Amino acid sequence: MKKTIALFTMLALSVGLFSFALGASAADNAADGADVFLVPGVYYDAAGEKQYNTVAGAEKLSAEQESAVFTENVYLAGEAGSALPEPESGREDWVFHGWWYTVDAEITYAETVPETDGEDVFLYADWRNEFSLPSEPVPPPEGTEEELMPNYMRITHSDGDVEYIELFESVPDALNAYKKVQFYNEYFLLSPGDVVEFWMSGIYSGEGAKRAPQTVTGLYSIKLESTDYSNTLDYLERVDPETGNPMYINEPTDGAFFRYHDEQAKVFRIYMRFHDGGGNLNVYLEHLPQYSADDYVQY
Repeated sequence: MKKTIALFTMLALSVGLFSFALGASAADNAADGADVFLVPGVYYDAAGEKQYNTVAGAEKLSAEQESAVFTENVYLAGEAGSALPEPESGREDWVFHGWWYTVDAEITYAETVPETDGEDVFLYADWRNEFSLPSEPVPPPEGTEEELMPNYMRITHSDGDVEYIELFESVPDALNAYKKVQFYNEYFLLSPGDVVEFWMSGIYSGEGAKRAPQTVTGLYSIKLESTDYSNTLDYLERVDPETGNPMYINEPTDGAFFRYHDEQAKVFRIYMRFHDGGGNLNVYLEHLPQYSADDYVQY
């Protein structure tokens, strides 16, 4: 059984276009000579060290072979039609949700090794965080947001509803001489016109959460990050909370308000990093095209 999810934007994954000779292997028995590869992914532990997810029983490519396809931590799959193995990971609170690949500009999940049709196929492991991806809607516990979520996003939706999304502390930035704090959340929905605020505890002086960023020793700046896969500026703009008009991104105020200005509702993950004691805020918003906005589970 396969499940197909519409792809909102084209992923910058070109490795499937490359093929190379691996020598004798079970996958090479295919008549067309193409292979199916498994990419279980990597992650960083609490010490900042890169760790590799594994696929028990599958043949791992050598470093030279991985270099040839511009992808690390790659395994060979079995024969077409055989059941796909489940990868293993030492990362706590993350669960495997299937193998996916692109077919005709759509992301497709497979339970068995697919046919190659003459071209190498790369299957990628979909890992999800248990905290941010409950299988069923979870009613919010009693108490104030400050008590329950020391660090969170406050999203005022365009229809007036307010949603709180918890931010989890991640690996510290060891190169920063001031506050070494990073936060993330793996799964949430933004719709056109939504306004986002970031509330943090323990970074700024005083009790309780404060809207970020705050001026610290005269320093105040905001940077919306971009990568080859996602540009935060395509989705967020800083706005004046009184007028709703766009404003200068680095104007010092009591925290900042950001409006989602894309024309479509989309599912995202977010990474935030604070520098200079919290006076500098970097935000990276990454669109997750493998998740449909229609399938989003609010919790």
